[in-house]
Amino acid sequence: RLSGLERAKSDFVSVATHQLRTPLAGIKWTFEALLQGNPNPNEQELLEKGFAATERMTRIVNEILSIDKIEHERFDVSFEYTDPVKMIEGSVVEFQAPAIGKGVHLTFNKPEGSVPLVEIDLDKIRMVLDNLIENAIKYTAVGGEILVTLNTDRVNAAHAMVELIVKDSGIGIDEKAQHDIFTKFYRAPNAKRAEPNGSGLGLYIAKTIVEAHHGSLWFESEEGKGTEFHVEL
Repeated sequence: RLSGLERAKSDFVSVATHQLRTPLAGIKWTFEALLQGNPNPNEQELLEKGFAATERMTRIVNEILSIDKIEHERFDVSFEYTDPVKMIEGSVVEFQAPAIGKGVHLTFNKPEGSVPLVEIDLDKIRMVLDNLIENAIKYTAVGGEILVTLNTDRVNAAHAMVELIVKDSGIGIDEKAQHDIFTKFYRAPNAKRAEPNGSGLGLYIAKTIVEAHHGSLWFESEEGKGTEFHVEL
């Protein structure tokens, strides 16, 4: 009976989240179209708030769907050879507008010379990178710095690796909270104070994705002095 209830719950979550994605995409497209129509300042502010709320809801729906797939071992990973530089450049370009809007300086420290392709699921690793950059922007104050780096020092080692690093000068993570930071639904107390809206699912999903790639995700942080996330692939 419990097994049947678990399947019913999973089916409900899957159907509900898929059904929500289509109307949310339509609402987001409507806000985008209205924002491009030269609204007056009052309309602009309302439309931007509606657009941001729709994007936040879409992220939550996608996170819930990912959690359901993880818990029921339907989290497929499709590997393909990918240029990590282009992947990072795409993510950094996408987040330039939110960073500028927040008054935060976001840069990519691009490695010199050629970089080998990495065998990854591009969409899923991009999800990890986007989550780390988005968090860095969210928890970094005006005038702060975010630096994204691709470390290629070990590409010629016996066990070849590339390392993605997202470093910010933000609020940091309380030492007491660091043990639980990758736990599902967990958010550090100072993160809740700085940004009340959040699901506590992003880092849990990110760690699951990286581990499905046989890689590792960890961080170094000090409260009030920023955080540095590392992704080894």
